[in-house]
Amino acid sequence: MGPETQPPPLSGAIALVSPPWPLYTRPSIQLGTLKAFVRSRFPNIGVRSHHLYLQVAEAIGLAAGQVELVYGDIDAKRKAAFYSHQRPLLVP
Repeated sequence: MGPETQPPPLSGAIALVSPPWPLYTRPSIQLGTLKAFVRSRFPNIGVRSHHLYLQVAEAIGLAAGQVELVYGDIDAKRKAAFYSHQRPLLVP
């Protein structure tokens, strides 16, 4: 048998798009991690992350003020539920 041949290096581009339900004021850490991984493993591939939260909201007819109210409500509920997900403080 002849020497093993390596497949040609991959090239091209990838667009990573975050879905619209995370908090719109924070970029997706998952996309950042995936982007770094792809860049480290496939340096010839371009990678761009897109966080289209406000653009999606606008496309479905929500104003920026409405989006802020909705996300503010979600954040308040998340903060209120924080303690219900913690270990008991008085029980060993």
